[in-house]
Amino acid sequence: MFTFQLKNKLIYRLLVYILLFSSIVTTIITATQIYIEYQRDIDVINNEFNKIETSFKKPIIEALWFFNKNALKLQLEGISNLRDIEYLELVGEGNISIKIGHKTSKHTIKKQMPLIYRGKTMDHKIGHLIIIASMTKVYSRLFDRLIIILITQSIKTFLVTTFMYLLFHFLVIRHIALIGMYLKKFNFKIKPQLLVLRRKYSSHDDELDQAVSSINEMALNLYDSYKTIKSELFMRIQAEKKLQQAHDQLEKRVLERTQDLQKALSEVKTLQGFLPICAHCKKIRDDKGFWSAIETYIHKHSNAKFSHGICPECIKTHYPIKGDEKLSKS
Repeated sequence: MFTFQLKNKLIYRLLVYILLFSSIVTTIITATQIYIEYQRDIDVINNEFNKIETSFKKPIIEALWFFNKNALKLQLEGISNLRDIEYLELVGEGNISIKIGHKTSKHTIKKQMPLIYRGKTMDHKIGHLIIIASMTKVYSRLFDRLIIILITQSIKTFLVTTFMYLLFHFLVIRHIALIGMYLKKFNFKIKPQLLVLRRKYSSHDDELDQAVSSINEMALNLYDSYKTIKSELFMRIQAEKKLQQAHDQLEKRVLERTQDLQKALSEVKTLQGFLPICAHCKKIRDDKGFWSAIETYIHKHSNAKFSHGICPECIKTHYPIKGDEKLSKS
């Protein structure tokens, strides 16, 4: 089996992308939740205003019409106990002015509610009620919710990222690293050891199995091709050696033949030009004017040697008796 040292460059990039994407999603989800919570708190404040108008407005108008300050204070204190109500101010006829609470918040929602007494014949405006709801508590609650959401989302992101890291490392990265080390140590000159992934189970023909099958097939094909090329190269080298030997032998023979021919040519003496020869006795005249027999002249001017004999016609002419005897024997 192959050993390897995992550098995790790919998984690091994957973790960065997961964290970046999770952060973006977390930001969007958190902003959406905070906005929903904010609208919910605003709706709660508006509902409180509506509750004041439906439940407290009529008793306040009646108490104000009859100048009942104790009843007015009692009603206003009841309103001040409602959620997020910070300040109340009642102004009515007869110099009536009642204030409950203090204006301490920078961010508030203000509503002025007219107080109209409806008589049998006509309506009378007898004053107005100013209601101020504080947004400080709303923002404080939103901030607390933001912290809780960020903490929970961060924990969730961390757990998901850790799980993705372990899962991706276990299913993919360690096998890719093993494949990389196998290819790095692969030598096509040696019969390859087939690559086998380290996993207890194997999905039927998943992507990693297909990659390993292709790599093993490639390794075997490369090894077979190398053996074929090596065999062909060996045969070619042997053929070239034989061809070189034949070439050397041929050159040697040509050299020997050339030397023999040069030696023969050096021994040959040629006769050329016009030779004056006697038409009757066939003697040849040399450059000094002396007449010599033809065989003497040729032997002198070449390396040719003569052996004497008698042709059949000369035997008949000069030795008729011996010619008849040879004819009778034949």
